[in-house]
Amino acid sequence: VAAATLTRELGIDLGELERVVQLGAPYSASSFVQRLGRSGRRNDAPSEMLFVCPEEEDEDAMLPARMPWTLLRAIAVIELYVRDRWVEPLEIRQMPIGLLYHQTMSILKSRGEATPAELAADVLSLPSFGQIAPDTYKVFLGYLLQTDHIQWTEQESFIIGLTGEKIVNNFRFYAVFKDDEEHAVYNGSEEIGSITTVPPPGYCFSLAGKLWKVTEVDTKHKAVYVKAALGKVDTLWLGAGGDIHTLVVRKMREVLADSTLYSYLSPQAVNRLERARRLARESGLLKSVVIPAGGDSMFILPWIGSKSFRTLERLLKNNLSERLSLRSITPMEPYYFVVAGKADSHVLLEQIMRESSECTDPSSLLGPEEAPYLGKYDEFVAPELVRQAFAVDGLDVEGLKQGLSLICNTSRPQ
Repeated sequence: VAAATLTRELGIDLGELERVVQLGAPYSASSFVQRLGRSGRRNDAPSEMLFVCPEEEDEDAMLPARMPWTLLRAIAVIELYVRDRWVEPLEIRQMPIGLLYHQTMSILKSRGEATPAELAADVLSLPSFGQIAPDTYKVFLGYLLQTDHIQWTEQESFIIGLTGEKIVNNFRFYAVFKDDEEHAVYNGSEEIGSITTVPPPGYCFSLAGKLWKVTEVDTKHKAVYVKAALGKVDTLWLGAGGDIHTLVVRKMREVLADSTLYSYLSPQAVNRLERARRLARESGLLKSVVIPAGGDSMFILPWIGSKSFRTLERLLKNNLSERLSLRSITPMEPYYFVVAGKADSHVLLEQIMRESSECTDPSSLLGPEEAPYLGKYDEFVAPELVRQAFAVDGLDVEGLKQGLSLICNTSRPQ
């Protein structure tokens, strides 16, 4: 028996491995294929994979939280690959600024020193940085100078600065992907405990037997500041497992709306799926993107992928919350939002459709000081470049428009 994280899904041959046991569901069809392929590699043995999706229904929870999202995602990725032979298309980032930092510092470390022209020639000629303009790189280097990651020499060339040395000479620098680092969790000045997977502000998670809502994340000092979540709500943070493609989420909706029985499901999984389908029919969960939740609360179920979901989140928080007097917007990426405010469901949907159709610049959806990180080294890059990178690589305005339009056209009238 070999236990592994997702780092073992690529290029690992464990010999006569009989079966892969997947805890939960992969976030993508491509991951499903890679993990399935770890088994059945000897003597024409079949590839086998067992999904374990322990999702008990809490009948006291909010309506969307009663859905077996992990089970639905597992079925979706299986159907998309096995039936349709579909995997996610390759997406190449336009502004991989974290990787730009890593390669800049790596090349400078290997050369010892370099003039700006030499460094730009070495770095910007790499295929990953074809969309990075020389002026953008100049801003990038200027910020590294300000923060002492690099320094000027008397010969007007760059060397690694004292701050940069601490990063480059650490063993963690070798990997360009994020690794787990503990963050201390504080409620005011009281330290509650620590976590390794850090939710963004606005999300909820459980720790020390209580539910907390993130108010601020201090990446530099590895600290997360929270406040107690009021009332009985569900844990909304699923962890940073990866982005989910819109087609996977759309397939999940099809599975929920359909009556097909899948031969590979266990009796318990069949029973759980049938209960979810019955609840979806009886509650009207699939009838509209926005459905009333009782009182002045509403659920938004856009059935779109992670990037489009993040786009909608910012559209709601930064463009519509004040206009529609929405006092709270709680996301569960990428499945649903819980929104509370004075606007009714029809007005909210109308405003979402109008605002998304009129949006042409994704950066207009970001808050004034918002610059979210997408990569491991983004924190060392100029905030204005982090902001640009998130706008072009972290958001998807066109995907949001198309996804909402398709769901609204296929939903049954309320």
